[in-house]
Amino acid sequence: MTNLYRQLNKLGVGQIYKYVIMNNNSSNLPYHNNFHLEHVCRMALEGCEYYEIPEQYKRLITTAALFHNFNHTGSGKDDDINIIKAVEGFLEFNTNEEFVDDEEKIIINLIKATRFPYTQDCEELTIHQKILRDSDILQGVFCQNYINGVVFAIAKEANISPEKMLEGQIKFLESATFCTEWATKIYKGALPLVIKKVEEVRKYF
Repeated sequence: MTNLYRQLNKLGVGQIYKYVIMNNNSSNLPYHNNFHLEHVCRMALEGCEYYEIPEQYKRLITTAALFHNFNHTGSGKDDDINIIKAVEGFLEFNTNEEFVDDEEKIIINLIKATRFPYTQDCEELTIHQKILRDSDILQGVFCQNYINGVVFAIAKEANISPEKMLEGQIKFLESATFCTEWATKIYKGALPLVIKKVEEVRKYF
């Protein structure tokens, strides 16, 4: 994560990072925690590099990434609530008008693009929204511990047994689609190893 922190400092969002880490009520959730926010942010920055996104927009994307699951309920059954909480958290932070007018609107729309299940088609999104949405799912296969950090963590939040979660993993992994060429390409490269991990662990359950 060292490179992430260096980039956040370069973009001038270190205090935003500190605010999120110190105030996120969902920091201790099994999956939608501070690590998840960091990891999505890191992947989003990789997407920004791939598409040569100007720094002014990188700053907006990283801010949205850090807030996109802020104060998450720990349930994905009604993600509209989670989006509302994330936007409210960002707006409360932004009372000092760190971001003004169009910038604030862009960040809010970036957060809304991560709502799952998706309500907008890829064609309706800006490249910035596509990068953030893709990063939200893409980061999972690059998690340092996919089984415990993603599969079992989501199972705990969703109150699903580890067995059932593992059972549906390969179908989910193989059916995942993305809005960007960047995400599609690197996901395809990472997929075989992740599937192998799932298959191995399934033997124990």
